[in-house]
Amino acid sequence: MQEALDTNNIRLKATALQAQAELQFRRGNWNEAEQLFHSAIIAAANTDWLPSTIALYGHFLAVTGRREQARTQLLRAIELPEPSGFSGDFYIPFLAEGFLHLDMTEQATTYIERIQEQRGCMYYGNAVDRIQGIVAAHIGNWETANQAFEDGLALCQRAGNQPEEGAILYEQARVALMRHASLHDIDEFCTRARALFLQYEMQRAVAMVDALREGAEKLTQAKKETAGEKAHITVVQEKSVRSNLELTLTKRELEVLRLVAEGHMDREVADMLVISPRTVNRHLSNIFVKLDVPGRAAAVAYAIRLGFV
Repeated sequence: MQEALDTNNIRLKATALQAQAELQFRRGNWNEAEQLFHSAIIAAANTDWLPSTIALYGHFLAVTGRREQARTQLLRAIELPEPSGFSGDFYIPFLAEGFLHLDMTEQATTYIERIQEQRGCMYYGNAVDRIQGIVAAHIGNWETANQAFEDGLALCQRAGNQPEEGAILYEQARVALMRHASLHDIDEFCTRARALFLQYEMQRAVAMVDALREGAEKLTQAKKETAGEKAHITVVQEKSVRSNLELTLTKRELEVLRLVAEGHMDREVADMLVISPRTVNRHLSNIFVKLDVPGRAAAVAYAIRLGFV
């Protein structure tokens, strides 16, 4: 960044800001990341880095639950001509994951097909194999998802990229929860991910791992306490629950659940939805009752299990 400022190199400034934004995103400093993304877009305005900068910002918004804003930015990114050379298609995996988070299947499919050629690559610390694993899990292709995650872990270990290794382990824990794997398997993934996140003081990531593990434990306990016939009905009907979830919860309750499950604190949810923290708590209480789950962590785990987030 200093070199860019000293030499008035706009292209270098744009890429340095991209890197800083992605770093703060990974660290969990989302407010700082958003400010850096805005600065990067301004810096990239008259350069060939503009499409990628907008795409990375849209991906950030999608992963952190700002769906409408993310949709605007991602669609804006794909309307711009795709540059060639170094500033070219490295951002395609971010588009694929961003559209996937928004359930924009048609757009996602286009980029999902393209990232097959980028397996084994890593951009700004993000392994394409991890994104490929998320894509495969989204459509229920568990074997492909597991292989992509394992390939991603091997790549991270070779590269010494422990934060991304932790991110892949967290995704493996999510998939294990979705597949109704044993609590032991979920706990193993969470324990390994948590240790790596703690090493790099990634507190938001630690909190997300803890919520997933606690929620999985509570769902397991609740299932044990449920009568046999009722438990059978719950499991049989679970595949259709996601489609009924939008009928069960109000639009605002769905927004709150998604944001909480994606790692936002109550104050952040309140700020984003322009409501008070007290109102957020009321919505969460209503969610717990409607979903019949014992608290916040269980609601998050339930949402993950259904593939809602």
